[in-house]
Amino acid sequence: MHNWSSLKAFFDVLNEKSNYVVLRNYENFADSLLTDEHPDIDILCDNRDVLLSVSKSEPRHENDKIHRKILVDNKEVDLDVRYVGDGYYDTKWERELLSNRRLYNGLCYVLTEEYYYYSLLYHALIQKFKISDDYISRLKNMAEKCGISGDEALSIDTLQNYMRKHGYSFTYPAFVGGITNFRRVDKAMIKKNPLRICARFLYKVKIHLRKRK
Repeated sequence: MHNWSSLKAFFDVLNEKSNYVVLRNYENFADSLLTDEHPDIDILCDNRDVLLSVSKSEPRHENDKIHRKILVDNKEVDLDVRYVGDGYYDTKWERELLSNRRLYNGLCYVLTEEYYYYSLLYHALIQKFKISDDYISRLKNMAEKCGISGDEALSIDTLQNYMRKHGYSFTYPAFVGGITNFRRVDKAMIKKNPLRICARFLYKVKIHLRKRK
């Protein structure tokens, strides 16, 4: 596996050759390789094949194009790669996340404050079954900067009102193992995708049968 000399060397290549944005947890990149609470790099790009090639990443599981790994200063780092149209977020939202990126500390491209807050809120409420203490405190601080009160910072209504305003839907990810915690959402806001729903159902059946063996 290619060994990047530093995280900066890795991102210098991505900055030149890939249209990407780091979705979250980049705040301590310059101080240490990664945080203990979130030991991976979550990236959204417009062309997954290009990013996989220039990142010199390798799959963590056989033929896996999402869950990757790179070597930085002889340390293995997990890399999660998302792309426009994969259902991780609404496609319109993914395009806007990319088009509104900013360079952080001369190191890597990240989200603007408003996009960061709402995409992290979606991640915490929809792509997780439980919000970590780290995310609770961080979201409250971020919400204040966006003019949102502490009581509303973690509310599903706050997320849904924002999504309605911008024309975003709740979506099923292409990765069938991804979490979609839709229990409290307005079902009219869920974008129906029969193929992905069927694939997810078959995946859950497969996992259930495997556990019974």
